[in-house]
Amino acid sequence: MASAAARRVLFGAAFVLIGAGLYMAAAAPPEQTQGEAAKLLFVHVPSVVTAYLALGVGLIGAVWYLIRRSPAADLASASAIEIGVLFCALTLLTGMIWGRRVWGVWWDWTDARMLTTAVLFFFYLAYLALRRSIPDPRVRAGRCAILGAIGFVQVPIVHYSVLWFRTLHQGPTILRPDPGNAPIDPAFSGPLWVAILAFAVLFAALLAARMELARLDEEATARARRAEPAGTAVSPPQYVTRKEPEIAVGKSQSLDPKTLRVEAATATAVEAKDTMLGEVKDAYTLLTQAQAAAEQAKAEYRDILITVYESDIVPPAEIAGAIDDSSQQVGSDYRKAKCDRGQCCTNNCQRRTHDRNNRKGNRDG
Repeated sequence: MASAAARRVLFGAAFVLIGAGLYMAAAAPPEQTQGEAAKLLFVHVPSVVTAYLALGVGLIGAVWYLIRRSPAADLASASAIEIGVLFCALTLLTGMIWGRRVWGVWWDWTDARMLTTAVLFFFYLAYLALRRSIPDPRVRAGRCAILGAIGFVQVPIVHYSVLWFRTLHQGPTILRPDPGNAPIDPAFSGPLWVAILAFAVLFAALLAARMELARLDEEATARARRAEPAGTAVSPPQYVTRKEPEIAVGKSQSLDPKTLRVEAATATAVEAKDTMLGEVKDAYTLLTQAQAAAEQAKAEYRDILITVYESDIVPPAEIAGAIDDSSQQVGSDYRKAKCDRGQCCTNNCQRRTHDRNNRKGNRDG
């Protein structure tokens, strides 16, 4: 990992070289056939070369990780590929602008260089998406290393596509000169090489900064994973909104999250138990009151029935029909008690008393 001072030196050198390249590009004369549009060469070609360089570093890091399982190699590979995608996008953008000025079209699907470069760009976009979709560091590093190594196969295909297929795009003039193309004029070759060097130094500075950022992110993720026990990210559904119980200050001297959660759960359980006991007491009180009211109503009902049977009042039909078995039993008990006391004046009771006296007199005679 590069230090902060080294990163500052790299960025400073890159900005100086970029400024020098811009000055030399502005001082270069217009091209004979393309005019000022040809000066896009000083951005387009360095972007291509830097994209190749970044993806090559990504390939080396991926292979090194597959051999040694080094986390630093994985970070270097991922950082380099991410920067390579950036320069690949810049290549496509400047190529579209240049094509519009020279060929009259923004994009041509029949051009081999355009099509293969677009496939390369979207392939490595899928690499970045895969990297962000796998939470486990080891699984993510292994799968992305394999994908990054396979993806680099497209780089030579993109570069040599202008030799294998003759379409709109001209042949290579830097990495593999095409004998059919004229050499670059010295007025253009000087600024071009300065621009390529500036982009290469800028890539080195961006790679150092991105690796440092990735390292800090990995350390923060690892600390968070160690501090939080497994399963705490999953919380049960809350169907009723309630106020969380407060933990008394000084009750726990530990700041361990697990201890705090245990204390919170204990306080919640105690609160739930107190609430349940209060509800049970209230239900028992209501039940006792209901039983007392039922007994009082039953006593009043019996008093009313006894009053009716003691009087000669004949209850109306709607009241008489409402007398159930329990009320008849009350009346029967009451009539039996009156007969035992000799107070019954009904015909049946008088007949039974007369018959009993006659049988007694016969026995005496």
